[in-house]
Amino acid sequence: MTLELTNTVSNVNSVSIFNIFGQLVETKTNFKARRVTIPLKNYKSGVYLIEIQLNNNSKAVQQLFIN
Repeated sequence: MTLELTNTVSNVNSVSIFNIFGQLVETKTNFKARRVTIPLKNYKSGVYLIEIQLNNNSKAVQQLFIN
C-alpha cells in the first residue's frame, strides 16, 4: 500500500494500523516524507483502520479493506 499526501505541505510522521477491534497491529514511524509505502502481504483478510499522523500533529483515519 502506498500513501501519498497531495493537499498538504506536511510530511507523514507515523502510520498506525488497527484491527476492527481497535487493537494496534503495527506502527511505522519517522518517514519524514509525503509518500510512504507499507507492505500488506502478511495481513489477513478483513477491515483495518489506518491512522496517519503528520509532522504538524494533525491526524487522519481511513478504513482499509483487504481481500
